[in-house]
Amino acid sequence: MNIRDTNTPAPERSRLIARKFMSLLLFSSCILFAVLGCLSASGIEDPQISDFFATASVENFTAAEYDSHYVLRSYEGGIVPEAISPYFPVTVVIDGIGTSYLCKEKTVGDFLTRINCTLGTDDSLAPSLNSLLSCGDIIRIARTIVRTETEYEAIPYETTYIDDAYMRKGATSVVTAGTDGQKEFVYTVTYKNGEEVSRELISQKTVSSPKKAVVKRGTGEGGYLKLSDGTVLKYRKRLRLEATAYNSANTPNITAVGTIPKRGTVAIDRRVIPLGTNVYVTSISGKWAYGKGLCEDTGVIGQRIDLYMDSLEECYDFGRRDVYVYILDD
Repeated sequence: MNIRDTNTPAPERSRLIARKFMSLLLFSSCILFAVLGCLSASGIEDPQISDFFATASVENFTAAEYDSHYVLRSYEGGIVPEAISPYFPVTVVIDGIGTSYLCKEKTVGDFLTRINCTLGTDDSLAPSLNSLLSCGDIIRIARTIVRTETEYEAIPYETTYIDDAYMRKGATSVVTAGTDGQKEFVYTVTYKNGEEVSRELISQKTVSSPKKAVVKRGTGEGGYLKLSDGTVLKYRKRLRLEATAYNSANTPNITAVGTIPKRGTVAIDRRVIPLGTNVYVTSISGKWAYGKGLCEDTGVIGQRIDLYMDSLEECYDFGRRDVYVYILDD
């Protein structure tokens, strides 16, 4: 319609002009919002994308492509439009364990500050804090850790041996069991990059002392004695002693251990043969044997033995003679 149409009344022409102006204004606004929407979709200064990049690390993405300008094509199954960003990937390796990050800082120091990664006095860093960062850089940190460690060590007990001629050679018997002691050592240990690099002893003390063991060991020359009836006796030692005989008619009728003497009761010097020892007595030639006896009486001194007989006549007949005394296994 021509707005200069003179056939249209003036008031109606004014209303038409106003409607056309509003339509033009509405069309211009639509174009403006469309342009702003495109700019927002491109990622330029979009606060949501910017905030996402600022907090993201590589682990957040299922499939990502990076370079120094273009970041992120898809994440966690959702598609995100290609975005222009100053972020680029770097990897931080601490004591051999690596973690990937998105970085926008120019220097190593600024980046470590943002991710709250502090360095100890003795930690090592490569590259240095002032080094410039670029896409794909690896920052290596070796932590220095100093620990106090306590270790314990056994103190072996000693063994005291008592030779026993009345035990078979090679046999042993524990009198007192031994116990190991314990010693404590305290160290200052320094670890670098997860590996021990130094260890310094700062104190040591004995926690418990060892307790000695006491063991009897046999030195007797033992063996086997076969009797005329075929019986075999096992003995620990053989002694050659001077033997006499006695009877209750001329001695007390109670032994040193409180028993009544009888044939087989043997009197000894307890310094030579202990009381309670089982013996077997024969002549030196082996043609005669007193037989088995039990040492349960005293009254003789030194390398002698007194054999109980049933009568005084046997004692007189026996007289005094050398015999072999076999110390039997109990």
